Amino acid sequence: MNEPKDKTVSLEQLLSDLKSGDFNKSHDAVHDLLRLSSIPTKKVVAILHEAEDAFSREQATYVLSWTHGTRGCNQRLQALLDAFNREGESVKVRAQALEGFANQHPSKKHKLRNEVEAAIFAGLSDESVEIRFWACFAAGSLEMKAALPRLQELVGQDTKDWGAWWTVSEEAEDAIDGIHGRITEGRIPIANRSKPHDIQFSMDFPNLELANKVAKEIRQQGYDTKNIEVESDRESVDLKFVKKQMIVVNSEMIALRKHFDALAAKYKGIYWGWGMNS
Repeated sequence: MNEPKDKTVSLEQLLSDLKSGDFNKSHDAVHDLLRLSSIPTKKVVAILHEAEDAFSREQATYVLSWTHGTRGCNQRLQALLDAFNREGESVKVRAQALEGFANQHPSKKHKLRNEVEAAIFAGLSDESVEIRFWACFAAGSLEMKAALPRLQELVGQDTKDWGAWWTVSEEAEDAIDGIHGRITEGRIPIANRSKPHDIQFSMDFPNLELANKVAKEIRQQGYDTKNIEVESDRESVDLKFVKKQMIVVNSEMIALRKHFDALAAKYKGIYWGWGMNS
């Protein structure tokens, strides 16, 4: 990982920018901090506890959420718990803490696991749509079987959507699938569901001959293939293909996932998924 030339000055500047409340400075600081080989966990936690504006606390929570490794894990989890449980804390900070629980992924034997699960259970019944949404995500990520009854309630009752994403009921449904180990395909944001998009799919194959065979089949199915080439950093062939002006329906994407999984396996490849091109 890249390190600043002057670690002391640069680190202090990054921390200052993180707690500045300025969107651009804080945003850049978050990404620079996460590129460091060693995250100053104590100092980031201090910002989470001491920053006066909610945006700075949210950014600090994001850094803790996306810092990985066993070193400082307990401290990160405790800070996230404190943030979630803090009386009067902003929805954004508490929601980010829930995503952090999922990312930190404490084992069932972790000493803070019970406290983490209690926070997630509380989030599943919170008055905030955003918090319920991320509590579903966390429950699914941590495979909380005890949360299944509440998640099932949300599937049937909670049709509120969070921002430009999807509904709480849909996120609860995905969480249930995750707990049961079922494969799911990414959902399309509500705002884009009625609009046609060029959808790009991706597969990898061990050699060019196999990729070309798949490309032939894919073209026969009405897709445009491209980027069939051996990547320089590894011995595999990246095959991308596009379905023009497709309206994404979640059930259809799940069916396509199974179809492309089978097609990739037939030629010793891996299907990676899809994304919108437009």
